[in-house]
Amino acid sequence: MTRVYAAAYQDRAKVDAVAKARGFADLDGEKLFDFVDPNTEECRVSRAFPSLDLAAAWLAAAINAEKTFFGEATVTLRESVDRRCRCCTCGGVRDLAQWSVDDSGLPFELEFEPSCPAD
Repeated sequence: MTRVYAAAYQDRAKVDAVAKARGFADLDGEKLFDFVDPNTEECRVSRAFPSLDLAAAWLAAAINAEKTFFGEATVTLRESVDRRCRCCTCGGVRDLAQWSVDDSGLPFELEFEPSCPAD
């Protein structure tokens, strides 16, 4: 089973582009969140790393460069499974742990429930 640290953040430029494409004009009373959900795949940037330290450093650099929408990001430890169970909902990739990263680059472990009900 292969394990990777998947780092991801909501990209500020992608969020703005999607919102504008859907009609957001930044007028008084308009709310960006009425046009786009920054947590969707179309607004995310992600990359896999062999270690938590490398993933956190990459995210901290993106946060400090003001590329992120929320000013924080997440790292998820993922493991590919060799054999999927009959009730498989994980799609062959099981999430094992998750951390939040801010501009300091220090990961903070989050409370987490495994994504596979067979665990």
